[in-house]
Amino acid sequence: MKKHEIGCKILMINGLLFIAIGIYAILFNNTSLFFIINWIMDPNFWGENEILSNGTLNFKIFTWDFLGMFHIIWGINIFYIVRYSLIEKKEAWAWKCIAISVFTWLLVDAYFILSMKLYAIAFNPVTVFFVILFIIPLIMTKDVLKIRDMDNEKRGFPNFDGTG
Repeated sequence: MKKHEIGCKILMINGLLFIAIGIYAILFNNTSLFFIINWIMDPNFWGENEILSNGTLNFKIFTWDFLGMFHIIWGINIFYIVRYSLIEKKEAWAWKCIAISVFTWLLVDAYFILSMKLYAIAFNPVTVFFVILFIIPLIMTKDVLKIRDMDNEKRGFPNFDGTG
């Protein structure tokens, strides 16, 4: 198996993983199965052993549901972009789209963690781990950028990157 194919398979698995994380966050955010995440997050926002009001609890549930929905949507997008545009058609825009979204995610997450002074939260290392799970297969699949540019030149199409 070529490294491009392996990288694409890893990206598809990452998409499925994000779908699973989103479903978990939506279904289990207010249950004992979410204990570890609540144990890490709650003291940063509400203090230790604080009893939450119904409004605060509903907002917390809404926030986790929204975050879960975002993970599901992003996972579906990544899975299908990789499946149909990066594997079958080897289109450079698909690679660029995933790379830009991962880079943006890392920047926004870093800004959020630093601006909210939430560096004590253990999720930032988890985020870095997931970014690495995306960066390695993106490096393995970057050959699609050259392949597509060569195809465009053969057909007489411009590359839209200022070179053609």
